[in-house]
Order: sequence, then structure tokens, then C-alpha cells
Amino acid sequence: MTIAAQLKSALKLSPHQREKLAATLSVSTSTVDRWANGSAQPSSRHLKALEPLLSEFSDALLMDRLLQAFSTSLGSAREAMHRHGAASSRNDALDQISLILISQLRALRSGKAGIQSLSQEQAVAAMNESIATLDVAAAPSIKVAFERTSAMLVSKPLFLADLLNAMAPALSEIEKSQMGHSGNFHELFVSFLTSSFHEEKEFAQYMTPREVTDFMTRAGLSLVTTPEGKHPIVLDPSCGTASFLTDFADLYAAHLDQDSKPGTGRRWLDRAAGDCLIGIDTSERMIRLASASYIAAGITPKRLLLDNALHPSTEEVGMILKKDFADLILTNPPFGAEHSKGAHGGRVPSEVIFLSRYAQWLKPGGVALTIVPDSILTNKGLFERARRDLLSTLHIEAVISLPPVTFAASGTTTKTSVLIVRKKGVGGAQRQTFFAVAEDVGFQVSARGSIRKRVRQGKNQLPEIADALLFGPAESHLGVWRPLTAQCTRWDAHYWNAPVVAPSASIKELGKRVILGDVADLVDDRADPRKLKATTFQYIEISGVDGEILRVAANETLVADAPSRARRRVRTGDVLISTVRPERRTVGVVPPALDGAICSTGFAVLRSKSLSPYALAAALRSRLVTEQLVRVSSGVAYPAFEPEVLPRVQLELLDDQWLQDCARYGETLLNLEAMRENVLAA
Repeated sequence: MTIAAQLKSALKLSPHQREKLAATLSVSTSTVDRWANGSAQPSSRHLKALEPLLSEFSDALLMDRLLQAFSTSLGSAREAMHRHGAASSRNDALDQISLILISQLRALRSGKAGIQSLSQEQAVAAMNESIATLDVAAAPSIKVAFERTSAMLVSKPLFLADLLNAMAPALSEIEKSQMGHSGNFHELFVSFLTSSFHEEKEFAQYMTPREVTDFMTRAGLSLVTTPEGKHPIVLDPSCGTASFLTDFADLYAAHLDQDSKPGTGRRWLDRAAGDCLIGIDTSERMIRLASASYIAAGITPKRLLLDNALHPSTEEVGMILKKDFADLILTNPPFGAEHSKGAHGGRVPSEVIFLSRYAQWLKPGGVALTIVPDSILTNKGLFERARRDLLSTLHIEAVISLPPVTFAASGTTTKTSVLIVRKKGVGGAQRQTFFAVAEDVGFQVSARGSIRKRVRQGKNQLPEIADALLFGPAESHLGVWRPLTAQCTRWDAHYWNAPVVAPSASIKELGKRVILGDVADLVDDRADPRKLKATTFQYIEISGVDGEILRVAANETLVADAPSRARRRVRTGDVLISTVRPERRTVGVVPPALDGAICSTGFAVLRSKSLSPYALAAALRSRLVTEQLVRVSSGVAYPAFEPEVLPRVQLELLDDQWLQDCARYGETLLNLEAMRENVLAA
């Protein structure tokens, strides 16, 4: 098909894409129209850019059609279940839909016609063939559940006919699309689960977006190494619907076909994949869905196991989860569950325990890719000790920050990252770590009531980040490589990509920008008011600083009532900046009346070397500084930064007139303060 024909077809299906294509290619919409009707031809430069865009666009249209057909079919299927009283629970409904879908995909993979075109007897035979594929030794109830579902459908021929008729639009679209990638199957499943079970928290931790699973499996396959002739052993200890494992199977089978004789990948899927891919989950419903995913992907679900990977109760899982057995771990574990008396004492979050277990389960040189909440990477105390301990056994290959919208369809905007680690071998040394920030994953989430829906928007940056990680140069506009040692208190990519941590240019190159440490000193003059030879002292709290006018006020406080945070002595002209909630820009200048006062340790104290302190304070309130400080802050309720980062902050100083205005403003403010004191004293 010519470019003109592809464009014409694409614009006919989705006219609003005209503006998007024009903006991406930096041409007018009329130019796109001329290309589509054949009256003009794209230049070689535009043609090169247009081909991948149309390919990506076609894939998106295909999935949109699948999701639309699937949504229509599921609505009709629920009505059929209701009419016939055939689904007494949501598990029943899941089993019926799953059995029909996996039978359809299995039939298509075998080169047969879709089950929507079969007779009722043939459709039942196809479903029974799918059930025969199940071999879940540790969870025989899974096979029993599908057998019970099949028996029920056979016993209700009118309902089966009604259900197949309801599912026909989705089944036909699946057949037309020749859907072979298991990621498509999972996206359909996610659509069903989030629309039908949106109020159930159990699903929130399992619905990993396809963009993220694709990134993690691609990176995992590229990073994992195995001996010649050996297939990697891949583990997901919190497997959910098995999206990571089946996505890896698709990718690895294609890799085998490319590197070996055609058909090698298919033989691996048929004979070895079931033994190489290990999934464990505590939810029988999830193992049931994972089994359906395996069958749809053409894999025998031999090692999908119902158990708790952190505390195995079955002998089989205990035998599998031995030390040094996995080549690759791909997972999105549940967050927030606490376990008592962990390695660090007290109650320990499950995400911390999982990381320590990955270090045990991996073979030397093995790789784990896991989604973690950013608290793992930034928080102090237990989390900081855990990070330090992990560095003794793991090399941190990469940290990729994900935008808050990533898991919004599952009902959470918790800030997360992809953490990639490799288990050290004998004498393994820590190498540099790649830190990247993905601002866009190619979609947004719209909400209507309790229903959340993904809307394709923007460009997914994860494929480019994967290229930079796997093949890129030492430095990239997408991320930075930095040494991560036990002395590093932060692991988050936002921190390491901030100019505060690694300024990208010298002062001369910055033009009107300067490095704060060159124009001011960070001072820490400690004083304990309880040791003063006085009964009261002037105490400056955060509430005493008005950042809008750079004013600092103090309260006369009894020495006996001195707060534990009252420990920093200040001098006239010192600039105070609150280290808590930097987005509030709480900055002020100490007036002569408060020389020798004591401020809270919630402030950092800066002493100007040459600038007017009011120019320094005004510059600290700029958007440039605020953005830098927000990026290096940690904590959720009260994000804060360490004062030690301030000397590396970039400041923007305007012209000489601005500097003079700042100095005059300071004089005016001090005069007003003096007048205020006189008025109040009268």
C-alpha cells in the first residue's frame, strides 16, 4: 500500500489524527491532505519520519477497534448471563469469558477458524481442548474450575449459543486482526477487569500497563545472560495475570527465531516455556487468569503456583525458591503490606523484603526488573539502611522514573519507578548506574465516576529510554550515568537528573546564571538556647517568615520552653529558606533587630558574599530554583531537601538595574520596620 493510500485510510478512520501528524512533522494540515489525495509527495525526510508514525498509528487503531468490540461484547455477555442466571459470582463470569477467549486464541494459533464460526458441538470441543492444556499441579482447583465451567455451558445449550453470539463482535475482531502478541490479550483482559471489578482493590496492584511491561521485558531480555544452549529461568513472584511472563515468552520466541532456524521459538513455547517461566501468586483468581493467559499464548501452565512467595506454605514453592536459581526476575509486587520482624527489626514493608529476596533468588549475574514506590528510593531510616545493604550484593543497573499517571487506571497515582538490579558475581564491582525520567508513557487517564479509562495521548518515551540504557552513549539527553555508592542517600532518577546534583555547565557557560555556592555560604552556627544566660530568646519559626515580602519575624520565647528544633543562630542579613515544602518558597532576610536570634532547624541559613541579601532572597524564590529543590526533595506529606544541596543550586541574576532595585527594596523594608516599631512603641 502506498503512503498516500495509508494516509487516506488512516484519516478516514480517525480524522482528528490529521492535526497530530501535521504537528509532529512540522507541516500544515493542508500538506497532509495533499499527501493523502496524491496531489503532492512527501520529501525523503518527511517520508522517513512518516512511515514509523503510520505504523504506530495503525497499531493504535487496531487496538482501539479491538477494545471497542470487546467492550460491546462484554456488555452483551453480561446481559446474557443475567437472562439465563448463569453467573452466580464474578469468578463464574471470569471463567466463562476466559474460557471463550483462550479457546479462540488457541484455535487461531493452531491455524483453525475462530470459534464464533463453529457449530455448538465444535465450539464445546475447542473449549475442552483448551482445558486439557491445563496442568497446574500446585493448584488443581484451577483446572477443576474450568472443567466445571465447560460442563455448565454444555448443560445449557441455549445460554452457550447466546453467550457466543454476544461475544461474536470481539471474537471476529480478534480473528480479523490476527492478534498474535499476548500484550494485546492482556490489554483486553485489563479492559474487562477494570470495567467489571473497578471497586476491588486486589486488581490495582496487578494491572501493569502494556507500555511498562514491554519496556521491562525488552530490557530484561537484553540484559540477561545464560550459558550457551541454556534458556533463561524467569520468575515473577507476584505474577497477577502473568503479563510479564507471557510478554517475555513472545519476545524470547521471536529472538530464538531470529538467531536460529525458523520455528525454534514455536518449539520452545511448546516444549520448554512452561518449565522456564515461573509465576507465583497468593490469589487463586489471579492464578486462574494467569493460566488463561498462558494457554492463549500457547504455553502449558506447568509452573503457575498458588502460594505466598515471601512465606511459602507448599513444598513445591519452597523447593523452587532456593538460593541462586533465577536468571531473570520481572515483577510488579504489591506495595504497603507490612511484615513483622524483618532483617532491620520492627515492621517491614513487603517491597523492602521482596528486594532482599531478589538478591537471594537470582543467580550470580542474574537480573531483576521490578516496579517500586519511590519511597524505596528516597526515604530515610529503614529504607536507607535497606538500600545500603542491597549494594553489598546487587549492582544497580538503572532507575527509570515513571509519571504519576502510569497506574492511574488502577486507581492510584503513587509515584513509582522501574528499578533494575544485577546480582554481583565473585568480586563484582559497582559500576555506574543509568538514571532516566519518563515524563510521558503515551496515555492519560480519564475518569467517569468510578470507571477510569486510558486515553492515548502524547508519545511513549520508554522505548527511547530503553535504547539509551542498552545501546546509548555514556551521556544522553534522556538520562545520566552516575556512580551509586553506599554514601549516596538517594536513588531516585529525578534527584540524579536535577541540575543541583550534576550541573551540566560551568558558570561562564550559564551566562546570567551562577552557582549559589559562589555567591553565598551555607552556614550552620549552632546554639542551644537552654545554655543562654537569659530567661527568654528570640525564636524564628517557619510561620514567622513571609516569603511574599521577604520579611522575618520572631517570637520571644522562654528558654525553658525552647523547642528541640531551636538550634541555629542567625546574623543580620542572613537569608533563611525553609527546607520543607520548597514549592511554598518560604524565604526571608534577617533584619538587624534579630541579630543573634535562633531559628528552627527547618531553615537553611545562607550568608551572602557579595550580593545584597535581598537580591539573593529574591533569586531563591524564582521558578528556576523552586524546580531544582522540588526535584531533590523527598517525602510525601512534607517533602523536604537537605541543606547541603544548596551550594550547587543554579541561580539566575537579572541585570544591574534589578540588583539595584533589590537593594533599594531591602532598605525600604527595613525603614518600614523601623517606622512600625516606632508606631507600636508610641
